[in-house]
Amino acid sequence: MTPPFRWTLAISGLLASGCTAAESDDATMEGLGATPEASSDSIAIASTPFDSLFDIAQRIYYDGEYDSARVLLSALRDRAREEGNVVAEARALTWIGYAFWVPGDYGAARRVGEEALALKLAHKLEDQYYRSYNALGLLAWNENRLSESVELFEQAVAYAEHIGEHQAATARGNLALAQTELGEFAKAREGFVAMRETMAELGDPRYEANALTNLGMLEIRLGDPLVAIPLLRDAMKRYASIEFARGTQSALGQLGMAYAALGDSKQAFAALDSALRVVREQGLRQEEASIYEAMAEIYRGAGDFSRALDLYARAKEINAELNLDLETGQDLRGEADIHARLGDYRRAEVLAREALAIHRNAQAPVEQLLDGLMLAETLDRLDRIEDAEAQVKASRVLAGELGARFARVEVALAEARIADRRRRSEDVLRVIRDVNADLSRGGYGAEWEARLLTSRAYERLGRIESAAVVGRRALATVERVRWNFGSGVLRTAFVADKREVYSHLVSVLLRLGEVEEAFEVADAARGHTLLQELSAAKGGADDATEALEEGEVLLREVDQLVESIDLLEEWPRAERSDELLLVQASEANPRAAAFFGSVRTDADVVRHALSSGQLVVEYFVPHEGPVVMFVVSPNAVRAVVMFVVSPNAVRVLEAPITAENLTSRVRLVRDLIARNDDPSELVHGVLAGLHEALIQPIIGAGLVSDADELIIVPHDVLSYLPFAAVRDRTTDRYLIEDYVIRILPSTATLPVLNERRGIGAPGDASVFAPFPTELPGTRDEVRAISTVGREHRFEGKRASEAAVRDALGQERLVHVATHGVLNKLNPMFSRLDLARSEGEGSANDGRLEVHELLSLRIAAPLVFLSGCETGLGAARSTAFVPGEDYATLAQAFLYAGADDVIATLWPVEDEGAAELAKRFYEELERAGPAAALARAQRSLLSQQRYSAPYYWAAYQVAGLNGSN
Repeated sequence: MTPPFRWTLAISGLLASGCTAAESDDATMEGLGATPEASSDSIAIASTPFDSLFDIAQRIYYDGEYDSARVLLSALRDRAREEGNVVAEARALTWIGYAFWVPGDYGAARRVGEEALALKLAHKLEDQYYRSYNALGLLAWNENRLSESVELFEQAVAYAEHIGEHQAATARGNLALAQTELGEFAKAREGFVAMRETMAELGDPRYEANALTNLGMLEIRLGDPLVAIPLLRDAMKRYASIEFARGTQSALGQLGMAYAALGDSKQAFAALDSALRVVREQGLRQEEASIYEAMAEIYRGAGDFSRALDLYARAKEINAELNLDLETGQDLRGEADIHARLGDYRRAEVLAREALAIHRNAQAPVEQLLDGLMLAETLDRLDRIEDAEAQVKASRVLAGELGARFARVEVALAEARIADRRRRSEDVLRVIRDVNADLSRGGYGAEWEARLLTSRAYERLGRIESAAVVGRRALATVERVRWNFGSGVLRTAFVADKREVYSHLVSVLLRLGEVEEAFEVADAARGHTLLQELSAAKGGADDATEALEEGEVLLREVDQLVESIDLLEEWPRAERSDELLLVQASEANPRAAAFFGSVRTDADVVRHALSSGQLVVEYFVPHEGPVVMFVVSPNAVRAVVMFVVSPNAVRVLEAPITAENLTSRVRLVRDLIARNDDPSELVHGVLAGLHEALIQPIIGAGLVSDADELIIVPHDVLSYLPFAAVRDRTTDRYLIEDYVIRILPSTATLPVLNERRGIGAPGDASVFAPFPTELPGTRDEVRAISTVGREHRFEGKRASEAAVRDALGQERLVHVATHGVLNKLNPMFSRLDLARSEGEGSANDGRLEVHELLSLRIAAPLVFLSGCETGLGAARSTAFVPGEDYATLAQAFLYAGADDVIATLWPVEDEGAAELAKRFYEELERAGPAAALARAQRSLLSQQRYSAPYYWAAYQVAGLNGSN
């Protein structure tokens, strides 16, 4: 786990003198002929007492008007020089330095700060020394001159102790900032706690809030974001009580980092967006870069590497402008992680080494530790074992010097991951055992991974019962993290490893013969891979679902915290228990609960949900290793498993195919079909081979004799397979010729079939073709549909995002013929391209993205997405996605309220698309969507012009209405 980026000015504290801006009341300013918003030009500088002028300058400063503050302070300095008031001149210079420092003009801040210190030293103004040493210490800290900042802060503390409690506590609190960067965490905590206690006794909410924010930052850095959240909330209350926007921004930024560390990206983005607004308004460049870095980390974790790299680039530009090497090194480490995830380990090594060199030069041990571990795992991936072990050893020494729990855990996990890849099981157990005490203290998100690695080691050693016990604990930990922390997109690393937890436990349970439990775990994994990302945003009609939605709305509008203490007091209510609300939702609306993934699959419930003639085939592809189908055989522990569920029984079968072979075949068959409208013997041969591996075992077991509809729950690479086109070698028939085929995201959704409302005849439909010139076939398609019933046709600019949103909210069929752009690494950013209306915001920018769909309440019973790859991710040109992005858009429509969605697996041919759509709507007069689609596909394959799978096999129906 990489701790969040530094939050620079957000956690620093200034040393005030006299009354603070919070104590300077409006009456004083009005007496000077000025309002609280007045500029320095309207203030009678020559005739006003210095103390009153300083109070006004501080008020302007704390309001974020740094240019105005500098103008007034410069006038104060000039007057003080004229009058020979050295104390006032030095004081003005110190505050001018602050007003340069906050917006990031560090060169000017240093020049003025050093001038102020020289003036004080020359005139032996010892009671003013601590202010200058503090200011210069903060500047050195910002610029990552850590050793120098410690020396300056220590001098500030020494002089402040002779002045008063407030000054001494603040100086110690600032010293703690540098100690945090240097890894002296115990000393840092002591300084922050002392500052908080002193300021609470003195009744200073600003500095007490600073201390609370600092403590929150420290807890995040130490891997305890749960502890940080209440501290940061407390800080926000105090900032709001004095209307200190910059302080609220600081706490919001840290809060965003805390939620990001917990995997709750929705709340993280809400807080960071709010903080970003403030820093942009006030021109806080370094803080702006920090927010970009925090957002980049979230996008990086969510798999949206393009956005992450863009944000890193923005941050690096600011950091270069401000000469901030330490932050630049953090950006480089983030980029290294991205390249490692993409498999470019050589590039990752270069970036990690560059980051490590920067952080060594800056003497930042925490950053060095994280760089070193990143480098070690990269070297291991490159099979440079000795180099990797040397780097781990160096990191272990550094962690010992830091003496922090998070450092010990980070090193242990890196060692265990390397040992696991090398299949050194005893080493895995030893390393994890050494940090068990640290893990058992809780609050650290790596607990589930440690248990997974332990369970895998036990399995390799043949200790299967122990592997099952620990594997169940790993799964329980993941579920706890999921419910407690995750309501949005989780980091890709978390999601990938979470999948591995489910996969590993299925393997172990099958070796023990615990088939039913394995089935439950397998379906939970299938549902949660994408459902977990989508569930929290799904709207519904029941009260519990509305409560979820209201909580998300409040969190999205958290930026109002800056303006309203009333909303701040209400905000904790938005911090709800997802688990409790989803339990309530399952009681009020089983349909919504099934799609939320809040219920666990039960074999008996699934069986009773099936009608006569229906058969469920659920595939499960383990995270790694050979592929089979759900098997009882102890030899098939690394198989892709398949549950076959009929109204009478649940069976488990194995498939004679390896995972690598399966991936290759699916890739090949998709490429061959999608690029060839005249199927060759090769195409038929590959389709026949897939039928033999995935369907023939079911036929051979006699399980399909009474079935006419297959409800398929695909998994992993099988999400890309056009099941309709797999071909029986013995009969020369495609699967769709013998069965109606329907796709479901999870077997847990089956019970809602009993509540389907049915769509009836397609007499009323909204049909959209936003790009009739670019995609001329879409014009023919929508006009073909008009022949089968009443329709509202929208072409060109009329087919806007706003028009589609409006249609989706009505109880009529919606047909959209356009591009579908699928993000293979982050499904939440997949989209439909529609006509765009300028100047109308994201709700009509022509990009209807998944995360936007989930905020809608869709009343349309059927949504037909006819376009280019509207049903899956854009992964066929590279590696298949290690997840389930099949029907990303289709599933998003389902979760938002549609009963059925039809989507495509590859770019469809214009004329064929028009013909299939026409046939489908004709059949829909007499049958449900799944049966209507099957009949339309059979109609096309019976015509010589469209008989190739290229024309009809791309279409799949996902949903609830069945075949009736």
